[in-house]
Amino acid sequence: MSPDEALQKVLNRQLGLATLDQARAAGLTVDAVKHRLRTGRLARSHPGVLRAPSALVSFEQRVLAAILGSGGVASYGTAAKLLGLLDDAPDVVHVTVPLKNGRRILGVRTHRSELEASDLGRIGGVAVTAVGRTLVDIAGTISERDLTLAVDRALNRRSTSIDRLDAFVRKDRFDRRRSIHVLRKIVTDRSEHGTPESALEVDMIHLLREFGLPEPRRQVKARLNGRSVRFDLAYEDPLLAIELDGRIPHTNLDTWQRDHDRHNAVMLGGVPTVRFTWHDVHERRVYVACTVAAVLGLRPASWKHAR
Repeated sequence: MSPDEALQKVLNRQLGLATLDQARAAGLTVDAVKHRLRTGRLARSHPGVLRAPSALVSFEQRVLAAILGSGGVASYGTAAKLLGLLDDAPDVVHVTVPLKNGRRILGVRTHRSELEASDLGRIGGVAVTAVGRTLVDIAGTISERDLTLAVDRALNRRSTSIDRLDAFVRKDRFDRRRSIHVLRKIVTDRSEHGTPESALEVDMIHLLREFGLPEPRRQVKARLNGRSVRFDLAYEDPLLAIELDGRIPHTNLDTWQRDHDRHNAVMLGGVPTVRFTWHDVHERRVYVACTVAAVLGLRPASWKHAR
């Protein structure tokens, strides 16, 4: 196998990237690499990182180039995007490198920290901080609502369990991390009350809290009239189910039919149910609070008005 063929195998495996050390291990001399750079057969991504000009430029390739150049792992918002915890990635790639050995490279946000084995994970061929460590890192960089949604995504996608996440975020080494108390509060809440499945459910829970109404259970399963059903939110004493309709209605015929069958099963099962839309939760907050309070038998004196 020629040096170029050996290098091509590395490039194929690493999204069109290779380090200078890998090129030399494939059999290319430094002068041979320089020649390929001059003639356009290779391009430079970062110092010590080579790129095949024909390779597709992608977010994942930018991240891997930063990792190869720095000797670190993807972290913070970059890791959150790769792990599916956040929809948007920061404009600048974030990596975490060892305290003593990592390298800073231009255009990459470098964090220095000692990472334990439990802090590390992989997405495909890209080294990232694990879910728990990523949540700890981003806790101080995003809003509480976005952090809440990130935690819920991790739990709903089974990227971690509530017990594993709770044990991880309570480690003493994180006690001084920014906003760690906010993350711990969110995890405690999910441990006690369950995990919502959508952002609308999260906003509804915050609305109920804002008005001083009782805390509902999330994603409550029940069997009614021979049918298994699951409520977005529910109270047990007195019994009340809360169903939420997002911005996009169910227009698929099968889904539409199941919704009607489910509604009939709930009615025959005798479960009082209130339904609210996205517009209700965000634009008619007092109406929503008054409706829930009335069904629960609460008077205004027993719950506070919105701040």
